[in-house]
Amino acid sequence: MSYPIGGVQTTLVDVGATSATRQTLVTPTAGLAVRVLSVQVVTRGLTTNPDRVGVYFGTGAAYATTPANAIGECVPGTTGDEILGPWSAKEGPIGLVDQVVSGITESETELALRYTIVYQEESL
Repeated sequence: MSYPIGGVQTTLVDVGATSATRQTLVTPTAGLAVRVLSVQVVTRGLTTNPDRVGVYFGTGAAYATTPANAIGECVPGTTGDEILGPWSAKEGPIGLVDQVVSGITESETELALRYTIVYQEESL
């Protein structure tokens, strides 16, 4: 059983010209796990379509490296947004203790990709 620590948190991550390389989106407080409540992926006038955008737990080099770590994937296009979730506080995907949330695109996106992650930290 896990226990929420603190309240719901939100973080924004703007991704630069290395979107096809894994990016750390959320790093939990030491000794805690991240429970994801929602992820919004927004593209703002890209010239290159990112194809698939994957969000997952851990530091694997690709979205599908460990399918059990998957939070979800979407295809927002060059100008759009997609939302993964929302999940309730007790039902959202949860990582392992000290496991980061990562994001990656299938194709490079230049500079206009943003993730908004709503999450809680929990003690397992």
